[in-house]
Amino acid sequence: MLEPGEVLDIGDESSSNSCTGRLHSSYKEAQVHDQQEHSLQHLLAVGSRQWGSGGWWDGRGLLRVKIYDFAVYADPLKAAHALRNSTAIASPEKGYLKSRTLSCDSGGGSRAAASYNSPTELLVSPASRVDMSLTIRACRNLPLQMLSEEFERILQRRHEKAGGRADDPALRELLSYFSKEKLPEHVLVTSSSVSSSPSGGVGDAVRKGSSITFSRSSSGALVTEAGGRVLGRVESPALAEALFDLYLGDQPVSKRAKAAAGAALLDMAAAATDGGSGGAVPTRYRYRPQPGEKLVCGPGAASGATSPSWGGLIDVKACILEVP
Repeated sequence: MLEPGEVLDIGDESSSNSCTGRLHSSYKEAQVHDQQEHSLQHLLAVGSRQWGSGGWWDGRGLLRVKIYDFAVYADPLKAAHALRNSTAIASPEKGYLKSRTLSCDSGGGSRAAASYNSPTELLVSPASRVDMSLTIRACRNLPLQMLSEEFERILQRRHEKAGGRADDPALRELLSYFSKEKLPEHVLVTSSSVSSSPSGGVGDAVRKGSSITFSRSSSGALVTEAGGRVLGRVESPALAEALFDLYLGDQPVSKRAKAAAGAALLDMAAAATDGGSGGAVPTRYRYRPQPGEKLVCGPGAASGATSPSWGGLIDVKACILEVP
């Protein structure tokens, strides 16, 4: 049985072509503000980041390489509260919201309204006050320079769109975590066969199977952890928004993962409403495995637990989710 903190398992590291990861199928406990404050979060979606070159007219890539898997978690109570307190017409079948507004205080104390086409986009901004976490798991040895350049490239535009400054020290601080000085030794590998960039060279890399977790508090603070070590904490709502916009925003890394997260959020809201728990965790919510994902359960769960659906599971904490 996996404990709440065991989010991603290493999986099969012996095969260079294998990237089967194991994710906690129920919940995780995330450090979201400081070492004393934690948030019990449920799995929303899993996906992968791929690189490719060229492509056919129908969108097929000539060369597609998976570089890391990712998993997104959210506090179910706060997520359900955010959805219920916004004006929207929910469509669980299609997994989106026809209209949504969220009122929030801007820096000057005025009220601002934002429109959303998806429940996931509602949670992207820290103004939603929802604690969230993102875990990425390396599918191969990932050069540190490549990771730093990749995140700088994809975060810069989103950071500025969220109102951040180009010279925001929080962005520099976050990128500094992808370094030999900040990462624990057991998540690093140094090899002459590791390219420091797509064009060649050598350098240190994040070891295949290792994971890095980014946890966002309701205040917008962002805590980064790798290999059981807290790498740092930054106070930048714009940066926190940029990071989650990458996976849940209008141009996500994986449209499939975003759609699954949207459906999960609507399920969370429905479970909280139907349960009438008045503050208790909406226990009726269960993550729905997507095509290709496999739910594997131990003796603590009911019979038939290895089926693609949840069936009559009793103890979902006895289960893990295998992703291709």
